[in-house]
Amino acid sequence: MDAAVIAAYRSSWDAQTAAYSKASSDGTDLKKNTTLRALFDIEHDLEVMRKAGQVTTGKPTIHPKVVKVTTAKIPTATVADCVDTTHWTLIDKASRKPVPLPTTRLIKYASTATLEKWGKTWMVTKLTAQEQTC
Repeated sequence: MDAAVIAAYRSSWDAQTAAYSKASSDGTDLKKNTTLRALFDIEHDLEVMRKAGQVTTGKPTIHPKVVKVTTAKIPTATVADCVDTTHWTLIDKASRKPVPLPTTRLIKYASTATLEKWGKTWMVTKLTAQEQTC
């Protein structure tokens, strides 16, 4: 079960990375494993990026671990992660130059995700970036 949870989580991140690279979820698999609040938050970020003329290059490095699974009517799982954005850069779409970011921004940060099993598919329902390094 843990492998299926991690696979869904990684699939969601791969789709997020693809969406952020063009500031749009169109043509990505984002809705395949991501839904509800998590999808709303990502779409909001993408809208902000589009208005600012920004996209990302590269990709984050993730290190997910399943920390809890429940076997309720709708099974849930919690994934803890350390997201490393060292090689994931926000750039100006037109100039292709990096966008200056606050020096207080964490490059590596703790993150948690909640997933629910919908039928045979694990779906990321909530992503929470922590305000702490890892």
